[in-house]
Amino acid sequence: MFGSLRAFDARGRVKELLPPIGNSKHLRYLNLSHSGFKRLPDSICNLLNLQTLILEYCLKLERFPQNMMYLRSLRHLFLSGYQLIEMPPKLGQLTNLKTLNKFVVGMSTDCSLLAELKCLKLQGELCIWHLERVRNPMAAKEANLVGMQNLREEGRELFPRLREIDIVYCPKLSFPHLSAPKELSLVGQCTMVVNSISNLNGLTSLTIGYDGETVCFPKEFLRNLTLLESLVIENCHQLKLLPRDLASLVTLKSLKIKGCPKLESLPEEGLRGLESLQSLHIINCCELERRCEEGKGEDWYKIAHIPKITIKVTLDEVFIRGATANVPMPSW
Repeated sequence: MFGSLRAFDARGRVKELLPPIGNSKHLRYLNLSHSGFKRLPDSICNLLNLQTLILEYCLKLERFPQNMMYLRSLRHLFLSGYQLIEMPPKLGQLTNLKTLNKFVVGMSTDCSLLAELKCLKLQGELCIWHLERVRNPMAAKEANLVGMQNLREEGRELFPRLREIDIVYCPKLSFPHLSAPKELSLVGQCTMVVNSISNLNGLTSLTIGYDGETVCFPKEFLRNLTLLESLVIENCHQLKLLPRDLASLVTLKSLKIKGCPKLESLPEEGLRGLESLQSLHIINCCELERRCEEGKGEDWYKIAHIPKITIKVTLDEVFIRGATANVPMPSW
């Protein structure tokens, strides 16, 4: 039945994967998205020619077979599922793997499993879940995710094709030097990440949000971000001061500040030197809104040169510089 198959697409139609699938020696593409099984059968490890395995939205999937390392032809592994407990062992032996969009640090396995990421030449997006489970800091160093050692191998930068990084509540994670990432999003307290942001000198977009503890940012933490075009700071409820080196972001085009009610003022240097800045959004920052009121606020002279300024005035309206009238509040 399966012997001559080259591709098998069974999206949403499989509750338990039949063992005979392992007889498909020529299978190269297998899509099992939206399936209801908890574990892949061991027979899937017989698919030595398999190149693409798609397991998107397999929400009950918990574990992989132990011998996944034999799928040496595998190039693309797409995962999503909130029950996944751990990754298969010896993942680093899949040397042809180029796409891995999710990696889960397990609780029961040796955390050095994380170090196998350095053996892979991945492209695109990679989300690492449960970094808090890493107990041995040397495991993370071996993976080249934190620390300043072993940052390059044979003259190549780590993760040269990595473009986007999302980090959620990882206060002890820090960055080595990475010039490839273009977009970084930080959610929650990420103290050491913020301290090492200057190592990502290729960033064009930075979002920092939902941090209920930070009062001020580290000194000169933006100093190397010479290509940054978009900066968003949102829902940092204790934040009182914006970065002092904000004025050094000479390529910045868009600045959005939202949900920071304790912000007291703009930096003394202001934004006057940012000739590239085209738009400024200030939303739900009551004191800053008052200080930036057009023609009256103490900080108005710091932003008067910006072509488009959006300031929330009431619950229903915003002031948009250059508009003929107030317009309905957009849903950011």
